[in-house]
Amino acid sequence: MKQSSGQVYAHRAHRPLWQEGYYDRVLREGDDPKQVARYIIENPIRAGLAQSANEYPFLGSDRWTLEELLESLSW
Repeated sequence: MKQSSGQVYAHRAHRPLWQEGYYDRVLREGDDPKQVARYIIENPIRAGLAQSANEYPFLGSDRWTLEELLESLSW
């Protein structure tokens, strides 16, 4: 999916969609999904794009609201 969407975007926009050096990975059985979610949610804060997760407009999920994600992470 990532490869085909990237190819379509690059063809239409005449530039790449994905940055080089970054990759996705499958969560393994021993991985804690909450820790992974916390890491992702904290990325804009670490990058200095927001002071808190609530300030960053691009966080969220198709399945859960940002409030639901934050509540489940026990901040």
